[in-house]
Amino acid sequence: MSMHSGIMMAFCAAFAGMIACSNMAKRASDEENAAVLSMMVIERSSFERDFQKSCTHTRECTAPLACFGGKCIVPPAMTGKIEAETPELKFTTKTGTGSIRVEIENDEYLMSRGMMMRKYCQPGWGMLFSYPNEGKRAFWMHNTYLALDMVFIRADGSVSNVVSNAEPLNDVPRYLSTDSVKYVLELPAGDAGKYGIVSGSQFDLSSVK
Repeated sequence: MSMHSGIMMAFCAAFAGMIACSNMAKRASDEENAAVLSMMVIERSSFERDFQKSCTHTRECTAPLACFGGKCIVPPAMTGKIEAETPELKFTTKTGTGSIRVEIENDEYLMSRGMMMRKYCQPGWGMLFSYPNEGKRAFWMHNTYLALDMVFIRADGSVSNVVSNAEPLNDVPRYLSTDSVKYVLELPAGDAGKYGIVSGSQFDLSSVK
């Protein structure tokens, strides 16, 4: 066999290996995307177009993708990915203390989207709506596929009331605070009870002020 033939055979073997690795990577990527898509209500074409797209605000990302770190990504409450700046809410109940990682929604667009189009939330995570002032709040479950607990919190961090197991895909704004509140915390259904969060429980909101 000539040297030229040997080089060509080695090149072909290496190229075949690259193709195999590329195919394996593509299969792994396809499987990962399928797993991610199963947690969301979004067209595959929209996900593939927007995922990792540069952004300055979540309104630039197809729901439920959200803008974090300048990219449209799967929201951290779904992936459980914790960064140095991830807010952590500490709370005190009659039975002890605990903490919850949260995504904070603090403008009209973010609060109108909320947990819409999501089918999953990581244990120990939630979403905090932070209003500019106290007021009576009414929530609905439009395009919201997760059953949720809603914790209504006054400006001083005390819990006004808790709505348990809000019904998914309900378009009637019937989940109400019993007092004027500045914050509303959404948790996967059952978590408020699991943590012992009830009227009178106390949150430390210094990380969001």
